[in-house]
This record gives sequence, structure tokens and C-alpha cells, in this order.
Amino acid sequence: MQLKTKWLLILSILVFPSAVYLIFLQGEANFDKPLEFVGPKTDTTFHSIPDFAFLNQYGDTISSADYNGNVYVANFVFHNLYSSFIS
Repeated sequence: MQLKTKWLLILSILVFPSAVYLIFLQGEANFDKPLEFVGPKTDTTFHSIPDFAFLNQYGDTISSADYNGNVYVANFVFHNLYSSFIS
């Protein structure tokens, strides 16, 4: 590689991340805003998740009973790719 090409490559590696950072720095920061709670209001300080049961990738049933007595974070995502291929 030529010396000029090497310097151009090094400069772009250093400048590009800085430029991206500065672009994102100009955007609106929402880090200090609390998230809204969506769901029924309860009289406790902790939110509860209704009972659930799902199949995992191995065909085993995972339910809320598997986590009784433990603290856990829940995020339920469902995506059905099969239905998008069938018209």
C-alpha cells in the first residue's frame, strides 16, 4: 500500500467514529426521562407478570412456575416467520 493510502485509511479510522459520536451527541437525549408503566396499577411497589407458559426451541414448556421464588426480568417476543411466507 502506498504511504498516502495508509494515511488516508488511518485518518478515516480515527475521524469516522468521532463524526458519528458528534452526530449522535446533537440528538435529543432521553436518558433522564423515566419509562412509563403500561399495565394495571397495583398497590405494591413491584410489578407482577401474569402466569405464562411457552415452548422453547427444544420443545420444552417453560412457565412462570419454573421461576417461583426467584427474581427475573421478562420480555416476551413473538415472531411468526412462517405466516409471512404463506399467502
